[in-house]
Amino acid sequence: MQALYLIIRREKENYRYILWGKVGRVMSIINKIKSKESLINDIFAIYAECTDPPKRPVELYHYTGVEAVYNIIKNKCFWLTKSDFLNDEKELFYFYDILKEVLEENEFSNLNLEFIDWLKIESDEKLENTFILSFTRESDSLPLWEMYANGRGYNLEVEYNKFFEEFWSGDMYISTCDSKKIYLTRKNDTKEFCGVSDFVVYDRQLQKDKVNELLRGVDLSIEFMDNYPEEIQFNMIREMKYRILSEFINCIMLFKDESFSYEKEFRVVYNIINCDQLDIVRHRISNGRIIPYIQLGTENNIIDSVRLSPRLKDDILSVKGLVSFVNTTNKFNEFNKISIDYSKSSIR
Repeated sequence: MQALYLIIRREKENYRYILWGKVGRVMSIINKIKSKESLINDIFAIYAECTDPPKRPVELYHYTGVEAVYNIIKNKCFWLTKSDFLNDEKELFYFYDILKEVLEENEFSNLNLEFIDWLKIESDEKLENTFILSFTRESDSLPLWEMYANGRGYNLEVEYNKFFEEFWSGDMYISTCDSKKIYLTRKNDTKEFCGVSDFVVYDRQLQKDKVNELLRGVDLSIEFMDNYPEEIQFNMIREMKYRILSEFINCIMLFKDESFSYEKEFRVVYNIINCDQLDIVRHRISNGRIIPYIQLGTENNIIDSVRLSPRLKDDILSVKGLVSFVNTTNKFNEFNKISIDYSKSSIR
């Protein structure tokens, strides 16, 4: 009887062991599924932020000199300067200081400081032919008058919706050196032009938070791809990773030192593939240098007003010349007439 009892007890214990083993395997599978789902959700959340449309301004202003104002209004073309010829020569290197800080201050499973060297190689290739058009939210800024219009210039007021509508209606184009027009289609079918239009970020903590989130997205993507190479979501995660990586390029273009925050800049950036073959790069002279640029044209006038600087508003001939020019131009602008305004700032 005792022997029978021991046999029955041992069988129960074996059954319990087998049962708990099966439960353990089931729980392991469930936890793995939860871990996978959690990874996908976290990656998707970061990816979604990258694809969110940027905030749109209402009015934008472009400060410049008399020659540029004349050409912009007459030809309905803005000049986009090659990115490595910007006024602040250190600007494109600023981002990497932020990136290095974030990598040193945080732990990532699959990323280290070597990521900086990799990104530099990738970004240098992509940014080789990048051109930038700068606007500002400041309609009457003394520092901007002095810096970008040499104290005796103008600023052009542009309603952003008009600018955006020209693009979406297919009426915006890049002009070639022999004056042909390459239209920027709504779907960007040619794949030759890509870029970003957004406000420049000056707050260092916001910059670091953004970079940290992007690094986390890349880190999690690598983790998923290493752990689940056979999963159906693998290709989707790989595409999300590429999109998150491309956001680093935008950050390089949109991060500036906070000492420039008074500019309140809004940028239109184009990265151009096959730039040399397209024959679109022109050159101008500025501050004793030859500057590469491209012309971004619109079929319709998008200029709302032109404002004279504090040093020009009392110059009778400058005012008369501008009035004559604008009145002549408005004869050909059936709907979008250009008005003239004057700076309310004063030079002591």
